[in-house]
Amino acid sequence: MTRKSTLIPLADSERVDAALVRGCVSRVWLAGFYENGLCRFRIDAESAMVRGLVSILAEIYDGAVPDEIISVEPQFFEGLGLSSNLTPTRLNGLASVRKAIRDFAQMISG
Repeated sequence: MTRKSTLIPLADSERVDAALVRGCVSRVWLAGFYENGLCRFRIDAESAMVRGLVSILAEIYDGAVPDEIISVEPQFFEGLGLSSNLTPTRLNGLASVRKAIRDFAQMISG
């Protein structure tokens, strides 16, 4: 996936219950959009650390086509050793965000 990212932060007005990612201890909001054949994501979280982690995850998939989002799993957490240094709760939260991103792409691809 090679593309220039333009990840846009969520506006306060977009932090609504419908955008909450279930399964995260810290509240995480994800907004997905489809434009010009690409999936776009905006994300925010209450916790600064969680915001950083989920922003990286959203950045990976922002600007990708739905099939790529569905089929490509992020490997950087393991590669950097983050998986062994994050709590199970944080790892579950990241998995929930990944699932929400994948679910959005699957909805788009039909």
